Formats: sequence, structure tokens, C-alpha cells
Amino acid sequence: MAVGKMAGKKRVAKVKADAAASKKKRQEEKEKDDEIIPSESDEEPMSGDDGAESEDEEAKETAAEKRLRIAKAYVDDLRAAAEAEEETDDDEDNEGNRDSRVSEHLRKSLRESRGYQMRKTAHKVVIPEGGEVEGGKVMRGHKLAVTALALTDDSRYTYTCSKDGSIVKWDVEYGKKTTFASGPKSTHYSGPGYPGSFVPEGETNKNTLLACAVSWDGKFLAAAGMDYRVHVYDANTGAHLNAFPGHKDIVTSLAFRDGTHQLFSASFDRTIKSWSMGDMMYIDTLYGHQGHIIGMDCDHRERPVTVSRDHTCRLWKIQDETHLVFRGKGSLDCCCLAGTGAWVSGADDGCVSLWGMMKKKPVQ
Repeated sequence: MAVGKMAGKKRVAKVKADAAASKKKRQEEKEKDDEIIPSESDEEPMSGDDGAESEDEEAKETAAEKRLRIAKAYVDDLRAAAEAEEETDDDEDNEGNRDSRVSEHLRKSLRESRGYQMRKTAHKVVIPEGGEVEGGKVMRGHKLAVTALALTDDSRYTYTCSKDGSIVKWDVEYGKKTTFASGPKSTHYSGPGYPGSFVPEGETNKNTLLACAVSWDGKFLAAAGMDYRVHVYDANTGAHLNAFPGHKDIVTSLAFRDGTHQLFSASFDRTIKSWSMGDMMYIDTLYGHQGHIIGMDCDHRERPVTVSRDHTCRLWKIQDETHLVFRGKGSLDCCCLAGTGAWVSGADDGCVSLWGMMKKKPVQ
């Protein structure tokens, strides 16, 4: 029994000794490999190593670093384009002009992205001599630019309002004009450079009118603008009947409901208000838009359509106390109903879209 135990201990000791010897041999071989100096051929990277390293660097690049790299590349491209346009030989002048053009281009891109970009095109308009144009007439009556126009249902008269705060009634056939008396002066003033204002700096006027609408029977004329109020006139005599307060910002659009004396007004304060011309009273306020409301239209149904800089157009169901939201790609600036349940909108990206109630995206 004792002899068997001794033999077992010897076998265990032998196994441990063999394991230790093999471990020591492996360590010696590893140290020998580490001491080997690589040759020049070993140091040359393989053809695919550069790509792998660049991919690793891009993977390690943070989101902020990527944005910075793209921005620098964009500015470099702009500088290269500006440099190609240089015509003078003075290096200092070239550099200054190049930097100013790059800065102006960046500011212009920012304004366009926010919907505040203004393109001056009036100087390109060619005014015909003699007041006659092919198939029409040129009628003059305002001191500043015309901002809105309303045509009666029988197309006999048209009403125009201007940045100078005046309203003119025109006989379409004969060109005879009648200037309406201005409403009461406003105490509101938007100030020069008002964000998103339609009136450029230097022409800002608290009595500037930006919208007008005439009722279906030609009885009432509504006008509104930068004094935050909705003015109502007798469309035949030009007498000022009322001035409705209520809006907290510039009123940009007006629309009568066809066949009625119900008026809707839209404003930069992101609300739509309804008024009764028969009773000369306020009815209700509609909320929903998240940006300045720019345009509005309404037909015989009590369902006005509005467009806004929040990139949406909305169809309001007054009786149901709800509305439908339709999302566009850019800032929507104008709209016009084109039949029952259909309307057309125009955006700041130059896109004209046709909408329908059954689809959330433009029909075409």
C-alpha cells in the first residue's frame, strides 16, 4: 500500500516538472522573437494599410469634429470660388474682397434658411411709357409699393392698399380711382428692422397696410397691417366704419367667407380671428400654428386654409372645433383654394404644391 502511494507522488511530481519546463521554453522563445530587429521590407505598409488607418481615424472622429471639418471644407470652396473671380492685381485688395464675398454668401445662406432673405427685384421691372401695356393698363395712385389687392365678384372694381397706408378703389374698365380716407392713427409701432417684417428698414410705417379683402356683395372692405388692427370700410363710399383690436402682432392676411359677412384675419401672433361684419363684433380665435401666419383663403364653407412659416398649411373646421395639419418642405408663403377640398400653396423654395384633404402630402 505504501509502495503504491510513493509511485503516485513520483508521477505527479514528474508531470509538474514537465509543465514547468515547457512553460520556461515558451517564454524563452517569446523573448527571442521580441529581440529580432525588423528589416526595411517588414516596415513597408501593405497596399491596404493606408485605407485601414484612415478608416480608423474617421471612426475615432467625433460628431463635432466632423461638422468642423465639413464647415472648413465649405469655406475653403467658397474662398476658391471668390479667388477665381478676382480681377485686380493688388494682393491686399484681393484678399479683402474675397473675405467680404465669403462673409456675404454665408449671411445670405443663413437668412434664406430662416426665411428672412429679401431679393431686390423692383429695379428690374420695366414700366411702359404712356400707361398702356399689351392687353391692359398701368394705373398709378400710391406713393409706395402696393402690398395687396382685392377684386369684387363682378370684376367691376378692385381695391389696392400700400405701404404708405392708403387705400384706392379702381374702376377696372375706365381706370378711374377713388382714394379712401385713412383710418385713425395707431399707437403701435413695430420699429425698423422688425424680424420678418415685409417693410424694409427706412420704410417702416405704423400705418402700413399689408392685406385687404372685399365681401362677396361689395358692401364691406377690410384692410389691416402693421398697426395690429382690422379696419372696416364701406366699400362704396369709403367711410371708415370700425377698427377691431385684438391681434398682438402684424396682421398679414384677410379673407371673407363667400356668401356671408364673416371675416377671418391672420397674424404674426400665430392666431386666426373671426369677425362678424353684420353685427360689427368679434366671434372667436383659432390657435395651432407655431410660426408667423403669412397667407389665408376661404370659400363658401366655414373652412379657411392658412399657411405659415412653421412649414405647415392647416385646414380649419370651425363647426367641429378642429383642424387638419399638412406639412410642406419649406416656409409656405401663400395659398389659394382651387375647389372643394383642394388648394394650392407657394413656398419660399419656389415650389408650387396642390393639396387635397385626403392626403397629408401634396398631390403634385
